[in-house]
Amino acid sequence: MAFKRHDAAEKQLAQGLSPGARYTIGAVAAFFSVYMVFMASETKVPIAALAFAAFCAVLATACFTTGKIRNIACRIMGGVIFAAGVVYLISQLFEGEVVAGKSHPSILNAIFFLAFFGIPGICYAIRGKFPGLPGPDG
Repeated sequence: MAFKRHDAAEKQLAQGLSPGARYTIGAVAAFFSVYMVFMASETKVPIAALAFAAFCAVLATACFTTGKIRNIACRIMGGVIFAAGVVYLISQLFEGEVVAGKSHPSILNAIFFLAFFGIPGICYAIRGKFPGLPGPDG
C-alpha cells in the first residue's frame, strides 16, 4: 500500500506544477518584475532591485512557456540561486557569525542554503533536470 502511494506521488511530481499554480506564480513574478523596475530608482541599491526584477522576469518566463525556452529559464534560475548561495557564504565568511539563529545570517545558515538550494540549483543549471527526475517538460 505504501509503495502505491509513493508511486502516485512520484508520478505527480514528474508532471510538475498544475497550470493554475504556474499561471499564478508567473503573474505574481511578472508583477514584481515590473514593479521592481519602477522602484529601483528609489532604493539605496538600484542594481539589486534590477537584478531581482530580472530574476522575476525569468521566473515568469519559465511559468508561461514550455519546451526549450522553459528549460533555459529554469537553468538560468538554478545558476542564479547557486551564485547567490556562493555570494552569501563568502559574505558570511568575512563578516558573519558562525551560528546566529534560524532567521539571522550566519556561516551555518549560508552552508545550509548552499547545500539545500545552491547545489540542486547548479545541478539543474548544468543538466537541465534534477537527479532522478525528468526535466521540466517531462
